[in-house]
Amino acid sequence: DLVNYQFSFSLNCQLSIVNCQLFCGCQLFYLFVMRYLTVDGYFDGTGIRDAANGGYLEHDEVGISPDLSKRIDVWLEQYWKEFIKGFPDRDKVVELDEEGIRIARRLKKEFPEDKIGYFSDARMVALYDEKVHGGFRSGNDCRSKGKSEDG
Repeated sequence: DLVNYQFSFSLNCQLSIVNCQLFCGCQLFYLFVMRYLTVDGYFDGTGIRDAANGGYLEHDEVGISPDLSKRIDVWLEQYWKEFIKGFPDRDKVVELDEEGIRIARRLKKEFPEDKIGYFSDARMVALYDEKVHGGFRSGNDCRSKGKSEDG
């Protein structure tokens, strides 16, 4: 029997080699790739930035679910409207950042092996970084108000 294994990975990511025992007694070594992704609302971006290699990634390139992709698109549209106005409403910025953080958490649920961060373009600061503290990095005003982690 031929068994096909498909692996995909990008360069400049942390690689781990895992030893697996197959049913036939053979050993298989495969690469596990960790990506470093940042959710942000940068004007004309895709909402997901490759923090290791730079640039924005298309949603299908990342492999996110259609529901999360739609959620990001809706959030980006709202974020860009505020960007064009110059972010005049602080409460709206907090609301948008809260949703961005929930999106980052949802992305982490879909890809637990990846490192996921959130960057507020309105405030120009990282608010959520899975690599550091496993959660909020600064600002109590960005905590969800009675909402579940992924909205």
